[in-house]
Amino acid sequence: MRNLLALVGLVVVAFGGLGWYFQWYTFARKIGLDGKTQLTLDVDTRKIAEDAKTAGDRIGSAVQTPPTTPVTTPAADPNGLVGPPAPPWYPPNPPVGPPVGPPAPSWYPLPPAPVPSRGPNR
Repeated sequence: MRNLLALVGLVVVAFGGLGWYFQWYTFARKIGLDGKTQLTLDVDTRKIAEDAKTAGDRIGSAVQTPPTTPVTTPAADPNGLVGPPAPPWYPPNPPVGPPVGPPAPSWYPLPPAPVPSRGPNR
């Protein structure tokens, strides 16, 4: 229920902002001879109808006409990679074949553990 109320509020604010921007209505404030403030609201219904018809025509023509530019598919990557482009430091073709040089060790020796020192009182 709260979301529906928020949606209604959004529609009211959007209509108010668009109406002010497209000058569908105007506010006027006058101070009368007796010192009272008068607020007037003038609604231009003819302009609202014209703008609604224009928007409907534009939307209808955009939906009914096919795009003028043909849809193209991107060119295939020569490396056969799928996804975003490779960074500039990435080699264009990875090396194929056995690695060159001595094999890397599967384990690395650890340095000897430090001997705990006994304090001066022990």
